[in-house]
Amino acid sequence: PSELLVVADESAEPSLVAIDLASQAEHDPLSQIALATTSRELAERVIEELKPIASENWVVREVLEKSFIVALGDVDDVVEFANTYAPEHLQLLVSRPEDYVGRIRSAGALLVGSWTPTALSDYCAGPSHVLPTGGQAAFRSGVSTSTFMKFIHYVEAYRTNEELLRAAVKLAEAEGFKLHAEALRRRLKR
Repeated sequence: PSELLVVADESAEPSLVAIDLASQAEHDPLSQIALATTSRELAERVIEELKPIASENWVVREVLEKSFIVALGDVDDVVEFANTYAPEHLQLLVSRPEDYVGRIRSAGALLVGSWTPTALSDYCAGPSHVLPTGGQAAFRSGVSTSTFMKFIHYVEAYRTNEELLRAAVKLAEAEGFKLHAEALRRRLKR
């Protein structure tokens, strides 16, 4: 199932917000759609726009029963909410999206501006269609070639890293790992 959070302010066009939400609901009755906005008026207008769509589509109707709208004080609050929610798709429909793009840390795909509906990314905008859902965008990315690559973490310390070794000794002692601490101390004694 698909997952979409639309982040919108009063500049967003209600009919576009509604159709974008409905288009992702269309995927599956288990899809999850939500609107986070700074404008109660926009929220009310989006609800009105969704009613005729839902009356003609049982899947959309079912998804709407478990969907939500959250109205917050300003776009900063909405962005904070979005990062906590960590959706598969995050559509940014605000007056100056470029001011917020760099602040979005947790989304499978970030769709910026009114010309970038989530449906575009579903078909031909470039990102993988296999994206993290269920809040996993907080710590996962979409499937890419990196997903199938193996990486080796290369670590090499030197005598000049005594401060780092001392810090590691303290951490090992705090964890109660005496042998870890001793392995580190022996380097300091060399």
